[in-house]
Amino acid sequence: MAITTKNTNPRNDSKWARHRSVTKGNQKQLEDVMAALRAQPGAHYRHFFGTPSEIRDSWRTKFGQGLPAFNSEPQNFKGTAGLGEWLGAGPVAADLPTIWADFFKIFVRRSDDKDTTVQTLFVSYTNTNLDLIYSKWGTTPGHNFFHWAATAAAAPRRATIDDFDNADDAGADENNM
Repeated sequence: MAITTKNTNPRNDSKWARHRSVTKGNQKQLEDVMAALRAQPGAHYRHFFGTPSEIRDSWRTKFGQGLPAFNSEPQNFKGTAGLGEWLGAGPVAADLPTIWADFFKIFVRRSDDKDTTVQTLFVSYTNTNLDLIYSKWGTTPGHNFFHWAATAAAAPRRATIDDFDNADDAGADENNM
């Protein structure tokens, strides 16, 4: 596997995630890419939507392990909170530790401690692709979201956030690898 996007935008606090906004053009970029990922042949996915507490409760129910609370100490959490077990062995799991460590630092800083925001956390995998999407503001237009992606070298083409018209910051600031 290879992580297929690497951030080069200094304003993005993630090293490995594409950082996008849904403010311009198509106001449904986030929903569109999640729909396209769900429609991939052989896709397995989970979509968590709600307040941070609801997302953590749903995650624990699905994966048997918890996500951290707002401003937790990331170093206190080991493993992948059950995600690695769900993925199982195989090429899609190879980049999970790198993606997970990057996602984790974003999640502990951005998940709301007052449960006042509705968030989105989406995970999708096939035998050749792994996608993780997180938005502190759910699918509300005008806010940024993060998309981590990894694919096997011989994987068929799949949807990414860069496929949708008027992707907010595509191009010069960040490069597909």
